[in-house]
Amino acid sequence: MPQNWASRQRQLFEQQPPALGVRLPPEVQEQLRQALVHWLRALAKALREEGSGDE
Repeated sequence: MPQNWASRQRQLFEQQPPALGVRLPPEVQEQLRQALVHWLRALAKALREEGSGDE
């Protein structure tokens, strides 16, 4: 079983991902990137605040 699992894991990480069918314009990509950064910062802040109450 571990050998089967290892081969599946190798297959997952060694195979090239399929090509995307849609290419977003660079300005849309940048807007999405900025939105992701904003969301990650808000999430990190919320997690820090949540963790500080436990101490």
